[in-house]
Amino acid sequence: MNLLSKKWFLPIIFVLINILTKSWYLTTQSICIDEPFTIYHAQFDFVNLIHYLKNYNNPPLFEIILHFWIKIFGISPESVRTLPMLLSSFSVFFIYQIGIKNFDKRTAIITSILFSLSTYNIWYAHDCRVYSLFVLLTVISFYLFFEFLKEKEKFKWSSLILFAIVNLLLVYGHYFGFFVWLVEFLVVVSFFLKSPLILKKYSVVSILSLLFYIPQIVVLFNRTKASITNGTWVEAPDGFESIYNMLWYFCNEPIPTVICILLLIGALVKYILSKNKKSGNRYAIFIAMWFIIPFLLMFFISYKIPMFIERYLLFTSPAFYFLLALSVLYLFKQPKFQAGAIIVLTGVFFFSATLNPSKKREVRDVVDYIKAKKNEKTIVFVCGYDFILNFAYYYNIDYFKLKNQKTEYSELENAFKSENIYFINEINDSLINKINSFDKVIYFDAEADFSSPNNKIKETLFEKLKFSERTFFYRKFNVYNFKVNKK
Repeated sequence: MNLLSKKWFLPIIFVLINILTKSWYLTTQSICIDEPFTIYHAQFDFVNLIHYLKNYNNPPLFEIILHFWIKIFGISPESVRTLPMLLSSFSVFFIYQIGIKNFDKRTAIITSILFSLSTYNIWYAHDCRVYSLFVLLTVISFYLFFEFLKEKEKFKWSSLILFAIVNLLLVYGHYFGFFVWLVEFLVVVSFFLKSPLILKKYSVVSILSLLFYIPQIVVLFNRTKASITNGTWVEAPDGFESIYNMLWYFCNEPIPTVICILLLIGALVKYILSKNKKSGNRYAIFIAMWFIIPFLLMFFISYKIPMFIERYLLFTSPAFYFLLALSVLYLFKQPKFQAGAIIVLTGVFFFSATLNPSKKREVRDVVDYIKAKKNEKTIVFVCGYDFILNFAYYYNIDYFKLKNQKTEYSELENAFKSENIYFINEINDSLINKINSFDKVIYFDAEADFSSPNNKIKETLFEKLKFSERTFFYRKFNVYNFKVNKK
């Protein structure tokens, strides 16, 4: 019990706090955006799951884990959201361990508090996607990496293999896991070139990870080529404003963002002016590399291949919170000033944190509205086509479970057509002719301008039908009701 109280009590408490706070509003927001895509494909058998995902932007690790998870717990919102919530909550355990083993207890506690109060991380703890897994694997990787650098000879080969497995899982979880590899490689070549044992053991880790990644290399090449050739849906950054906005995601609100920027600048200036730079803890430099290298690389690359968005940078957020904790402790040495600064920093995070961050897409409400308005003499058009999974999850969960292993959405689409519901990106004469068999038309604009710009569906319906009413659902959705003019 004494060992438990001293060594494990605080990190376990932080994990439990994360589970409690991140579970509180777990299913308040609708399953939406890319979550239905992930859940739907996780239902496929293993071979087809791999087959379909190779054409999309993420490698398959999270969907494979979810595949087995839903076999046990089902596809309810409570089930599918619990998995990322637990992954995010367990991350704080390793964040605390990195802090206490490489710095001190104060650093571990402050960083764990900031991570726990990050609205940004709470949002993705409520999102059935890969990103909470990506954060967990990243902090485990850096925890093992730092232990490896410190222990050298004492770092067992079994631990080395575990390190290789974690790094392998990183890049099977998300392609940007290679940024973690890059940071660790740069740390080794920058600081440990004169340590043959570290070079030898790190080479083993790298070779093992690369060998077992070979099956995914062709897919990675094809996805990279497609992004270079066709671009991405992400917008290119807009100078310093984009950097500030990204830090805003990390800091919850504008006031904490300004305070955090001032803290980091203040610590940097003090370090530059310091006459005794060599006395510092070099693991602080490694943490800075973990944050700065991916952050700036992705920022500059994004002018050519846009990728500078918050979820792709989520894996750097623990490093950012470490830097804030280290900056406070470095800037303020006198106990009373240090305590005050810590209270201010954690306080602004506490008062700006949101336990129920909005996803701004009320899918459940809009589907319930359409179901209530629809009858046998109603035809429904939904734009865009890809919204079919979002719609199906709340319209009829049995439809959502329909999957054709060869054509992906065909059975699902046919089920909706049998109820006169069509998912479209444009409207043609065939669909217009169908309208004459009905009394009413419902058109659901599901972010149509984004998914299918210049589709002209709404304009065509306004031209040919009698407009009845429009209902708006915060913040993205519009539903238009029309009456059919019978000739």
